[in-house]
Amino acid sequence: MSGVELLCAHQNEGITCNEAKFTCTGCRLVHYCRPKCQQDHWAKHKANCKSPYMKKSWKPLWYVQGRDAAFEDQGFLNLEVKYLWGNTPAIDILVLEKHEDVSNNKDLHILFAASSDIRNLRMTIASLPIEYRQTVNITANDLDTNVTARNVILLLIAFAVEEPGEAVDCKLHVWFAAQLTRSHFELLDSKIRPLNQEALIQSPYNRIHTWNFGNHSVWLTLTQSAWSSMLDRLQVPDGLTSSKARNVRGKIARAESRVDYLDRGLFDLPPAHRMGLLKYRNDSIILPFDHPRSEFIIPNLARYRSLFADALRCWAHKNVLSTSSGLASNDLYGKLCYHVKDVLRRFVAAYLR
Repeated sequence: MSGVELLCAHQNEGITCNEAKFTCTGCRLVHYCRPKCQQDHWAKHKANCKSPYMKKSWKPLWYVQGRDAAFEDQGFLNLEVKYLWGNTPAIDILVLEKHEDVSNNKDLHILFAASSDIRNLRMTIASLPIEYRQTVNITANDLDTNVTARNVILLLIAFAVEEPGEAVDCKLHVWFAAQLTRSHFELLDSKIRPLNQEALIQSPYNRIHTWNFGNHSVWLTLTQSAWSSMLDRLQVPDGLTSSKARNVRGKIARAESRVDYLDRGLFDLPPAHRMGLLKYRNDSIILPFDHPRSEFIIPNLARYRSLFADALRCWAHKNVLSTSSGLASNDLYGKLCYHVKDVLRRFVAAYLR
């Protein structure tokens, strides 16, 4: 259970608790440190534990109303859809230990053409055998400036933040969360923004810049306008408050036109997993179900808006399900949180070797 944080769900209410020791057996979504905390928290937890979505008999609204679902006339292929993190699970494209002699002294040269999100890059590097100690040269490109900007920011966090745990946590939420904590934002402002400003100053015309971090380097080519837009991902526009950002996202997520699409996603899930998806859809933050969200107050501009932004889609479902979430064994997005953190930790460990 290494890496799993067992927080008492009642701690979210400002109560000081010990390490959680048991779970709610009704849903297995939350942890508690003692029976009294569970009793005191029931008034709030009941809405989740006894939700209609927790019943095996739950049916989508279109079925209950006896009508066609809104998506039935959409056809099977929509080329206009943009998937924020792709729509296929992350893979190790090399599986090096099965295909090569990892003890050889050959460097690797890998191309991620039209890479979109860099989950495959991270999974590939994280999966390199411990015995492999050679140089890895990676080229990744994409036409979408938003995608490229986010990918570069994530890579710079990996190399510029010295403390591995801090880097992993920041990367997770810059990558997937709709809002960041103040500590995440301060890290971006103090570590990543200066690197982008340096690039704008040193490379104003040739559009190429290289950052060096010890034995590692990041080489980037962008159009002139794209260089400027990189900084836009690291600052919050005047007037865009946390509440305004939540309202915009909420109007999209809870729009009447989206109900059937949401129900379609919920229908095939086990009851407790539905609650995880609903919570994630509400706040778009990857955390265990019972962990507090109150510190996530700054809109994340590195993650641009998308109607189809479910982070679960871009990770192998069987790997997520096999990840421990403590005694709260039905906490699907808690499992996702720990799975992605594990990949990021292995990615960090690989480039520190």
